Amino acid sequence: MYSKDTIYSRVKLRATPTDALDISLLLSYFSYETDGGTNMNLGPRGAAMFMLPTPSHRQISSDNDGKQSTDTDIESLHVSYDINDSMTLTSISSRKKTTFDGAMDFDFSPMHIMHGFQDDTNV
Repeated sequence: MYSKDTIYSRVKLRATPTDALDISLLLSYFSYETDGGTNMNLGPRGAAMFMLPTPSHRQISSDNDGKQSTDTDIESLHVSYDINDSMTLTSISSRKKTTFDGAMDFDFSPMHIMHGFQDDTNV
């Protein structure tokens, strides 16, 4: 059985404590998770690379349940300060962290020919 959960949220906070100072904070979160199979169907020729027959609609022949989980956190801070009428000091800082965990049966068959596994974190 195939299931999918997706969450996305974004918050932006802005403060202007003085006429010369402008502060903006952006927080963003994305989560995507699937369980129990693949989210694609084979074409009319099946898995052509392995000359496998096409299964019935929305059915796959696989020996791996498959899963995918992705989480992304993004933060950014933008600070702007007007020193005088002709000079502005600006600071832009950001951070992005992505975590991916997945497993998939790339041969779409009940044989253990080509499986892919990945567990990654990028900052």
